[in-house]
Amino acid sequence: MRHPTRHLRDYIDAELPPRRMQAIEAHLSRCALCRARVAEERRLRSRLRSLRVPGAGPELKDRINLSVASAAAGAGAGTGTGTAPPEPGLDGRSHVLAAAGAVAAAGAVLLAGAYFAGTLLEVPAVAGTPAAMAAGWHTVTRGSDTLGQEQLASLRAHGWSCPEFADLGLTLESARSLEVAGRPAVEMWFTGNGEQIRLVEQHPLPGEDRQPVINAVSGRAVAADGFRVTGSTEGPAVFGADGNPGQTVIAAGSVTYTFESTLPVKTLPRAVEEVSVMESARLDRPPAEPEPMERIVRGLAVFSRTGWAL
Repeated sequence: MRHPTRHLRDYIDAELPPRRMQAIEAHLSRCALCRARVAEERRLRSRLRSLRVPGAGPELKDRINLSVASAAAGAGAGTGTGTAPPEPGLDGRSHVLAAAGAVAAAGAVLLAGAYFAGTLLEVPAVAGTPAAMAAGWHTVTRGSDTLGQEQLASLRAHGWSCPEFADLGLTLESARSLEVAGRPAVEMWFTGNGEQIRLVEQHPLPGEDRQPVINAVSGRAVAADGFRVTGSTEGPAVFGADGNPGQTVIAAGSVTYTFESTLPVKTLPRAVEEVSVMESARLDRPPAEPEPMERIVRGLAVFSRTGWAL
């Protein structure tokens, strides 16, 4: 089967016939590239759904109301009767003005949202380095172990992943900062489907190289805990141990993720797969800094293919 690129979005939406869904699932089980595309699409949808679209400000509302009132007054004066315009309803011109104002407001929100969505596809060139992530971690977590949504967003801007699993039916319950073997880390707790999953993302300190992969649950090297590489040898390395079925460790370049689940056979495999292919997808991102209009165009393309609407 060739790469089913044009069917992947319908696959994510579960809008394909059962036999086609099964065929694509079989293809995804052996194709890392398509798995990365599916994971990236799901990640974008999850982030887009978490956006809070701002409402029209009071100044815009006042301008629209003033335009409507002026148009209604002008329409009444144009009748030559000298009588006040009828109270109920708006005339056609007023509806046009009101609609134009609403379209302008919606357009501004859409372009702003598209610009933001376009930036989700990239990580700034200065971010993602050990120095930038360590500095960002110290800045964001200074004076507080508990992390909120704004702090997690700030960490992502420095190159941290802080994954979201809304598409898997998981809800973020809490997050905090900590150190694992002296390295900066973020711990996130998710719940859903009767399962609780702990995820620890850790990064090396500046200047560290060729350090052993650490299991954040025990604080020891995965080899010392009896972990070995499982599954495909392509892309990020996934470590598991028969004696610890609820724990999985992913090593992708300099970042390490440790999963711990209360029901390891339920949602955990999908969460591990999503993080694994998300790290693989990072390699496909363009390193150049795009122009603002390019970001907007790219964001609009994201909206069109995800069915996003105001």
